[in-house]
Amino acid sequence: MIDRSRAVTPPPGRGVVRIACPGQHCFDTGRPKWICPSCRDVVSYGFTDAHMYCRCSRYPASHAVFKCRHNQHGSDYAKHTPDHLRSLLAALDPVDEYNMLILGRTGTGKSMFINAFHNYVYFKTLKEAMANEGCIRYVIPFSFTREEENGEVYEVVVGDETEFETFSRTGQSGTRQSMVYSFTLDGKIFNLIDTPGIGDTRGPIQDHRNMNDILSVLEKVDKLSAVLFLLPPDETRLDSSFEFCITLLLSHLHRDIVKNVFFIFNRASSTNYRAGATRIQLDNLLRGLNTGLSRNETNQFFFDSEGYMFLAAYKQKQPREWANRDRYSKMWEISADETYRLLTAAMQLPTHQVRKTLSVNRIRRVLEGMAKPLTQFASSMEHMQLNLEAVRQKLTDLGAEGNDLTRLAEELKSDMSVPVRYELPSKRTVCTEKDCLQSKKVCHDGCSIDAPDEIFGSPALYYCSAFRRWWSAWLLGGHPWDLHMLVSYEFREEARTIEDAETSNKIKLNKDKKVVVQNLIQHATRCRDEVAREWNLVNKKRAEFGIYLVKNSLVGKNDAYAKHLDVCIEVARLANRTTEVDELHRQKTAYMDMKKHLWDAAIAEPSTVLDEDGLEKAIQDLKNMRMFGQALSKAFDPVNAVPKGERFKQICEEPGTKPGMLSRFHWPW
Repeated sequence: MIDRSRAVTPPPGRGVVRIACPGQHCFDTGRPKWICPSCRDVVSYGFTDAHMYCRCSRYPASHAVFKCRHNQHGSDYAKHTPDHLRSLLAALDPVDEYNMLILGRTGTGKSMFINAFHNYVYFKTLKEAMANEGCIRYVIPFSFTREEENGEVYEVVVGDETEFETFSRTGQSGTRQSMVYSFTLDGKIFNLIDTPGIGDTRGPIQDHRNMNDILSVLEKVDKLSAVLFLLPPDETRLDSSFEFCITLLLSHLHRDIVKNVFFIFNRASSTNYRAGATRIQLDNLLRGLNTGLSRNETNQFFFDSEGYMFLAAYKQKQPREWANRDRYSKMWEISADETYRLLTAAMQLPTHQVRKTLSVNRIRRVLEGMAKPLTQFASSMEHMQLNLEAVRQKLTDLGAEGNDLTRLAEELKSDMSVPVRYELPSKRTVCTEKDCLQSKKVCHDGCSIDAPDEIFGSPALYYCSAFRRWWSAWLLGGHPWDLHMLVSYEFREEARTIEDAETSNKIKLNKDKKVVVQNLIQHATRCRDEVAREWNLVNKKRAEFGIYLVKNSLVGKNDAYAKHLDVCIEVARLANRTTEVDELHRQKTAYMDMKKHLWDAAIAEPSTVLDEDGLEKAIQDLKNMRMFGQALSKAFDPVNAVPKGERFKQICEEPGTKPGMLSRFHWPW
């Protein structure tokens, strides 16, 4: 079946289809490169899904038909036999493919950078681009307002708006969801991954939705050659917005990606193609984060898309003369040279396995999601073990007293208190400051922020609308966002019956009373021991996850479970529940001791730190637990944005294109 929507992203590592024509009279035609007759794009083959790909279609390779230009071929299309076609396609060489993720704050010009890139790789100079007939080359539609030296003001419009790419007016964010733009340059594939900006103007909730959207696109990518941070060169001060955006972006990356990070200073003509005022602010921030990432001459690049914007205005108006053309020509040439330098640098680096970055984000979600239920389960576990021991002792006494089987049957149905999760009608932002915590003050009922439950100071709360209003300081008693936490569900203790079906059946069959009592005691003992084993497993895996995150996350994060315990201890202390306070302190001490033990082992023997395969096995082990596994499953299952519409666009080399800069590409091997 032919897919004309192209909603499926082509798999990595495809091969250009270069095979002989199956025509009956087509001899000595060699292995031509096959072109789609509809879109004129080079056809490639996906080794992992056995599908053919071009710019307009995706279809099973077994459906492919061929017609070469040999004068003996005739007018009909021909097919290879299935087995022969499979052998030919399996022998294809995979194309060199380079994935480049573009990140930055809203308004740094990521989409315009991609449009300009599309032109810089084809035209070495602005003069060549102006001389090229036809409309301007663009990948993403855009518009901007331009003012000439004579005072004339007009709007330049290229392309049409789409649902996911809107024209930026009055500071609105343009890119609405992540998109992969695939360029084929001299037989090599460069995939530029455009992303929504951080600091989105649509509202405080959108940034975290955007991060989930970016991660959902990365699920389809196996490796990254470069991560491009687009920055303005004139950031004069390190304000909270700049710091938050950079830190948030870095916190989602694996430490291994440091070597692949490039800093792209856009609109750099204003600082004579230097890092400008941003240099000091960025360097100080990176040092403070202690990531091992630093800015230097080899990983910084300078661009200015204004030369491309000049070309767009020229194509629209077609004037005979244009002021400042030399200035724009210089911008173009410098940016084209930097494009070549950027691509060369990206190709020379070892790639980053995206699976590692996805694992960092999944484990962070798991740890945050585990914090609240495990605190509740720890307290319940103590009661469960006490109850089970009491049941075991009672059964022993009943057996010694010589009671009948009817009474023993009733003891099989001993009730135990277990925590049951109940969703609240809506999420709530609550304050953890002492006075507010005691009064259970709700600062924002109906909050739609995506944040972990009962983790105070979660970065997502920075965007809660309760803290974005001008009167929020008065309304919230002057308490900042990082003293708050989100609550979306609660646990209630409910009675559950523990019953052993096998032993019940023996009673019904009037088996020997002594045997029945022994079975009951063994069942209660097994339950008690199983609770203890599962709890030890949870503690061990949770500490291993935390160590993995510290060892592998580019920006470390405070321990979510320890922070949650601190809140619970304070709540219990204010309520004078001394026994509960002591129990929570014991939980925290046991957890920190376990973490220290594993940390010491990780230092002494680094191989003890979990890798990505070990993480998956550990999560599956926890899911399979009989007592706690089902209740924890929500914390383990990743929640990614559901992609809507087309997420991949192939930009092919058009026939008759003048190669421009491509002709001077001398690849480093």
